[in-house]
Amino acid sequence: MHTAFAADAECQAQALVDRCKESQNPFINPMRLACRTGRVDVVRILLKDHNDIRALEYAADGGHVDLCKLMMDPKFAGQHFAKAVYSGALRYAATGGHQDVCKLLMDPKFAGQHCSKADAENSQALINAAEGGHLEVCKVLMDPKFAGQHCAKADVQNNQALINAAMGGHLDLCKLLMDPKFAGQHCAKADVQNNQALINAAMGGHLDLCKLLMDPKFAGQHCAKADAYNSQALRIAAMGGHLDVCKLLMDPKFAGQHGTKADAYDSMALKFAAMGGHLDVCKLLMDPKFAGQHCAKADAENSQALINAAEGGHLEVCKVLMDPKFAGQHCAKADANKSRALKFAAIRGHLDVCKLLMDPKFAGQHFAKADADNSRALLYAAEGGHLEVCKLLMDPKFAGQNFAKADANNSQALIKAAIEGHIDVCKLMMDLKFTGELSLL
Repeated sequence: MHTAFAADAECQAQALVDRCKESQNPFINPMRLACRTGRVDVVRILLKDHNDIRALEYAADGGHVDLCKLMMDPKFAGQHFAKAVYSGALRYAATGGHQDVCKLLMDPKFAGQHCSKADAENSQALINAAEGGHLEVCKVLMDPKFAGQHCAKADVQNNQALINAAMGGHLDLCKLLMDPKFAGQHCAKADVQNNQALINAAMGGHLDLCKLLMDPKFAGQHCAKADAYNSQALRIAAMGGHLDVCKLLMDPKFAGQHGTKADAYDSMALKFAAMGGHLDVCKLLMDPKFAGQHCAKADAENSQALINAAEGGHLEVCKVLMDPKFAGQHCAKADANKSRALKFAAIRGHLDVCKLLMDPKFAGQHFAKADADNSRALLYAAEGGHLEVCKLLMDPKFAGQNFAKADANNSQALIKAAIEGHIDVCKLMMDLKFTGELSLL
């Protein structure tokens, strides 16, 4: 049986050597490949003639602790034993959350003077472990009882470890990085890099983490400011439809004087919420009872929020943005920017949205005009093959005197429909009964 295993190892080793020769890729090495799979017997065969300075990294990346031990042991590897201090093995082990490998690489009792340093390369191992949410690995890297004077520092590289952990919503890990009882004077600061940690937490909708980062009782004077970077955290939370996070960021009872402003950056948060069709978030941002004098304005930037909602086909959002009972004097105008909202709704074929935008009973004097910008909406609808939208735009019974003209702009709508092969749309535009004197026959 032993002979069979030995023969198999020989075959595997030779196969890896042959494979690397055939590839002619200098970055592919048989030793690296063997280490990645954790084959100790194969590594033993390759060690003498095919040793590689990065082989230990590949073993660490795969979490093969026993293999790492052997490669670092001069009794096994002889003069070719791996030196952890010269490789990125610790970074790879930390990235994969391989706690035992990390401990081994950093242990001076085993690795001696060549043990890995947790603070190497600006504590990159900690940053990698934080991104993956590997709490226990982070503890090992930061613990001076284990890592000694070379323990990782949580505040290096502009507190990147905290920023990475916040992106993944790793609450307990963020607590660890910010805790001066554990991290000491190098604890992470929540307000660095324009409060990026809070922005990342808001992006993922991590409510409890946002609370932690903003809480002066925990984060102290370096607590995150919700209004930083022109209220970027609110815009990101609104984009994702995270209603509770938006409430938190805007609440002066929690956020204090740094509560976000819903109208910041030309009411950008509302535009993002409308783009995603997040109705409740839109209502919140526009509500003066909650947002106060800084409530979002639906008509900001030429009613861009309405354009975004129309493109996404978000009918209920469009209604709220245009409703003066809710949006007040700043309700969105359907005819803004040459009835741009109608054009985008027509591009996507959102028939109900088109009807809403063109309806004077709802949109009032600012209803969208189907013939605006040389009947551009019709051109877009025709190009997309949206037959019912084309009918609506060209129907004087619905669109009134502002109905779209089939022969506008040298009959470009017909040309576009023909190019795309939309036969029914072409027939519609050439139908004398429908287009009347504007027939293209």
